[in-house]
Amino acid sequence: MSRYDSKKNDYDLYTEQIINESNKGNTKNKRVRIVILFAIIAAAVLFCVFVLPGMIRWADRKINAGYSEITLNSGEAAPDEEINMLVESGTGDGDPVEAYKEALNAMQGRVSDIKRSVVTVTAKNDSITDFFNGDPKTDSKPGLVIGKTKTRLVILTSADAVDEERPVIIKTDDDNLIQGTYLSENASTGLALVSVKTADFTEKGVSLPDVITIGNSDSVSPGAGVIAYGCLKGNAGSADFGMVSGVGDADVADFRYSAINTAITASEGDFGFLFNSRGSLIGVSVPEDYPHTFNALDINSLKKLIETMSNGKQVPYMGILGKEITDELAREYDIPKGLYVNSVAMDSPAFKAGIQAGDIIVSVSSKDILTLDNFSDCLYNCSAGQTVKTVIRRQGNNEYRTINFNVTLTDGRKE
Repeated sequence: MSRYDSKKNDYDLYTEQIINESNKGNTKNKRVRIVILFAIIAAAVLFCVFVLPGMIRWADRKINAGYSEITLNSGEAAPDEEINMLVESGTGDGDPVEAYKEALNAMQGRVSDIKRSVVTVTAKNDSITDFFNGDPKTDSKPGLVIGKTKTRLVILTSADAVDEERPVIIKTDDDNLIQGTYLSENASTGLALVSVKTADFTEKGVSLPDVITIGNSDSVSPGAGVIAYGCLKGNAGSADFGMVSGVGDADVADFRYSAINTAITASEGDFGFLFNSRGSLIGVSVPEDYPHTFNALDINSLKKLIETMSNGKQVPYMGILGKEITDELAREYDIPKGLYVNSVAMDSPAFKAGIQAGDIIVSVSSKDILTLDNFSDCLYNCSAGQTVKTVIRRQGNNEYRTINFNVTLTDGRKE
């Protein structure tokens, strides 16, 4: 073999080796590309299954919330009518029994009017098993049509009836089912808002429910005749009537709400609405109240909350029950002005941050706090998930020292 042939053979060998190494690299790169492709496909499938539906629901709720924003105005100009007035104006020729019958008939007429504004609200069950066995996450509750926009009805209901992750079902009095949209819920009051397109009623040939008239709850006083309607004593679509036994402040975290207490008997877990004897809304069930009488948060103190929720906003939650320190109290007890923390809800943002009963909140987000309304306004201007600097004065060694807390607000719902 010649010297040339030897060099040629070496060259061919090197060339073959180079070609083989290149093929191996191409095969490896091809496998990597296939793995990457499958990973992208798997990620896309997971995105479509788990993430995209939530994004669509979020976008749909945000869009529809803009069409559902309402302003609550009292539709009453005249003073509230009372049951005793109905009795006195009866035509029973002085017979108290006949007069009372007329009063009962009048109340029955009011209830019939109220029912035209009531629907049933629930979240759609995930499966037929949940439907028949009852899903512990949600429960059917009465809903009251509290407002109307150009395209939608806005419905006030219990937070127990809705789930942000599941479609809302509206059931009318004649058993028609129409899908609604979740707007917002509030853990402190136990209330939720949903909306439904008016066009969906028209397409199904279903009559639109009436929008309830909002009464003036500020004029309610002890002895006034009232009607309760909703799920009473465990029975859906129940009504009862009686009188107001008292009015006062409600023990609800973070905000100032007034309560209307009645002599109407109730059971634990009842949810419903309170009306004056003209059939106008004046209150909604107090959450987790004593299970013996039907008590309600008055509608005037709920207006700002409902209007905020109608725009799809979750109102932030800190979790304190506060009392204002007046000038007189500050002088008498030699304590700083601010909001006295009467109690802190367990596992609330305030509790987790370290705020305690007996602390005095003097500022939130650099805004001075002198009243509960100041504090509530600060929360309305914040968002769930936001961390706010909260300055308190705490007593120790015969003096009040200043402590700063960073409180991360939530929407108050249990995770």
